[in-house]
Amino acid sequence: MATRDQVESTLARVGLLVLTYYPEITIDDPEYDLAREVSWCLEDLDERDASAVRDDIMRVIVDPTARRVAAYAALYDLQGDE
Repeated sequence: MATRDQVESTLARVGLLVLTYYPEITIDDPEYDLAREVSWCLEDLDERDASAVRDDIMRVIVDPTARRVAAYAALYDLQGDE
């Protein structure tokens, strides 16, 4: 189970990527790798927790308007009943 600090750190990293991602980024920066960026966001989580939210995090980076509620809920569900 993730701690509040781990979840908040992950959320901060996701927020940074949400603000810097745009659809043409792979044209402007051929070395950009969304999967690598998502892994960076999830560094503070253990592998089980990271696996549980990886898809939600990837989707929210690409389409934050449609996916932010689901990603936020998935991250905060990792904390359990703290």
